[in-house]
Amino acid sequence: IDFLTMLITLTGCVFLGLEIGILIGIGTNLCVLFYFSARPDILISIEQ
Repeated sequence: IDFLTMLITLTGCVFLGLEIGILIGIGTNLCVLFYFSARPDILISIEQ
């Protein structure tokens, strides 16, 4: 996931400029963070 974020940031910096590329990278990183925060791994253990 981090490699994909890095590739998106690098591509944005190369084609759109440094500031826009960094903003795209920050936005992508926040989207990934929110995605995994909204879907936590929950382990339910039932013992009898």
